[in-house]
Amino acid sequence: MAATPYITRSISLANGGRPLSRGPHAFAVYELPEGEYPGDDEVVELSFAGCVERFADFTGVTYERKTLDVGILYPVQPNWEDGDREVVCSVYDPAGPVTGSLEDAGDTCTRRSS
Repeated sequence: MAATPYITRSISLANGGRPLSRGPHAFAVYELPEGEYPGDDEVVELSFAGCVERFADFTGVTYERKTLDVGILYPVQPNWEDGDREVVCSVYDPAGPVTGSLEDAGDTCTRRSS
């Protein structure tokens, strides 16, 4: 699985009741374990696995049964060496923009018309 690292300074968590209308929606932030940098591939795998674990709590459906997908922001090696272990999980509809929150969206979501 190839992933592109992104650097972020701040991000807001999605929540029900706040209107969201485009792009990925952050649904979880967590820390990877302390220790030596495990390598790019391992960081991506650990980050993705942690987001998948948290996916069902937010969307109301397991990742294996989803129509939505997961994006990750994870620490790259220079940031890791500065103590950054933060992973940000996002959820999005690969079919395009949606209206409203993806919280408890389950197998369905409302797509925005262009």
